[in-house]
Formats: sequence, structure tokens, C-alpha cells
Amino acid sequence: MPSALGTHQLNDVADLLGSYPDLDLSTAVALIRSARAYQAGLWVAEDDPEYAWLKFVSAVETAADHWWQGQADPAEHLEAWDQGLFERLQQAGGAELVDYAAEKLVQVTRSTRKFLDFLDAFKPPPPESRPEPAMQVDWSKLRHGLSQIYGYRSKSLHGGKAFPGPLLDGPIRYPNTEERPLGLAAAVGQSVWKAEDLPMYLHIFEHIARRALLTWWAASSESR
Repeated sequence: MPSALGTHQLNDVADLLGSYPDLDLSTAVALIRSARAYQAGLWVAEDDPEYAWLKFVSAVETAADHWWQGQADPAEHLEAWDQGLFERLQQAGGAELVDYAAEKLVQVTRSTRKFLDFLDAFKPPPPESRPEPAMQVDWSKLRHGLSQIYGYRSKSLHGGKAFPGPLLDGPIRYPNTEERPLGLAAAVGQSVWKAEDLPMYLHIFEHIARRALLTWWAASSESR
């Protein structure tokens, strides 16, 4: 976790810390819950990266659940969650089939929508120090990669299916660390994943999650 290296001073965020008592109660509680999940992930990232993935995603999800005010209907959630599936259902059975499937999947699609909309609103720019283009995450397609990450988290949390093995590896260079696995595919043991199934390493998601949560905190303070 390269961002954890070096010296960190609370003085650098003194104004932000000072704004905490002015937050409304529900936002303050959501912020603490997010911070605790992030902290738990950071502490174990070196020894248990899969658990760190789960906690970092949960940190974002907690904040997103509090922040999100959308009122989209289930069909819109389904389209945002998986446009390909939405179109196949529409072709096969029209609006009736789409609405039926959307109602069945609404708990999954709505939580995914909250997560992605939150990160769309508060996502940071790419890291300042970046590797060669072939090893970079495409920031213009970040929503798709984050959707994949949320899907892996859900399968791990609810179905016991492990995160893709290559995403549990750490960067091997510093400071211009790889942002995603290099090549057309990657393998661990007898399991193989295509490059498009491996959107980013843990340290890149940590960068996105931490900066997004800090930006949300600042925005929540300014709105008071």
C-alpha cells in the first residue's frame, strides 16, 4: 500500500477535522462508520488483501448509502447495473420482462447504483505518479471497473467466492507502481482471468476510496 508509506500529519487536515462537530448527526455517524471500515482494511492490507478489499468497498458503500438521494425506478437501476442484460431482456420480452427482472434484482442493482453514483460524484483524479500507459487504469472507463469490483465484493461476501487472485497481489515497483495487472491475461494456479476482468490493484481502489470519502466529508461540511 504505497500511500501508507512516509510521514502523515494530522495538521494537514486540521480544518477538515475541525469541521466534524458541525456535521448533522446522521452524516457524522455515517462518516465514522466509513472511517472504521477503511481503517480496518488499511491495517490488514499487507497480510489479508481480500479482507482489505471487502472493508474498503464497505467504507464507500456506507457513505454512499447515506448520501444517495436517487429515486430511479427498478428498471433504471437494472439498466445502469448491466446495460447488456437490460437490452437482452428488452429484446426477449419487452418492458414486461424488464420490469419483472428489475423487481427481482432491485436490492442488488440499487446498492450497486448508489456505490457507483457516489464514486462518480466524488472520485479523485489519477495518482500523481503513474507507470507507463500499458500499466495504467483508464480513468475514462472507471465506472465499469468499479462496477466489476463491486460485483466481486458481493460474490465474496454473499457467496464465498474469492476475489480474482491477481487482484490480491501488491505492486512490485515504487513510486511508479503498476495500477493493474499487465498483459492479456493472468493466472494463479489453474485459474486464469482475462485482462478485462482485472480492472485495478487494491492500492488504486484505496486511492479512489480514501480521496472520495475525504471529498464527500468536505462537501458535507460546506453544505452546513
